[in-house]
Amino acid sequence: LSEFQYVLNKLYDLGYRGIDFSDAHIERPRESYELFKESPFFGVGWPRQYEVNEHNHYIQQTVIYGLISSFIYITFLAIIVSKIFGVLKKTLSYNSSGASLGILLFASTIAYLVYLNAAPGESPYCWILFGLSLAWSRYTVYSLRWNTNL
Repeated sequence: LSEFQYVLNKLYDLGYRGIDFSDAHIERPRESYELFKESPFFGVGWPRQYEVNEHNHYIQQTVIYGLISSFIYITFLAIIVSKIFGVLKKTLSYNSSGASLGILLFASTIAYLVYLNAAPGESPYCWILFGLSLAWSRYTVYSLRWNTNL
């Protein structure tokens, strides 16, 4: 978009002057898109991962592994969030003592998923957080069943 005069004129009208579109952060998506076009459904593969210097974890995973794997990965993350949220709703409705920990873990999980939009790679910390959140939800479900005869 930075090559279109219309876009440059609109940015100028909005008060943005002196924008340098040669910034590497702006050029990375174009390079990732070129790699993505080579194999959109199955990705370019793990051996070419270092060619993808993307600072968005989801785009990076899509380019490396393809749309099919990215769909499965995002579905998996959505299931994790929905399970934690479902247990949190039950915990809040029963005024359980673990509700405050659930709110913290749910908010941390959402925050980490948003952080991955600007993360250059994945760290093991997200899986530790997801595991702790799921462990809390599993323990809370058993605790609620024991105490409320669900």
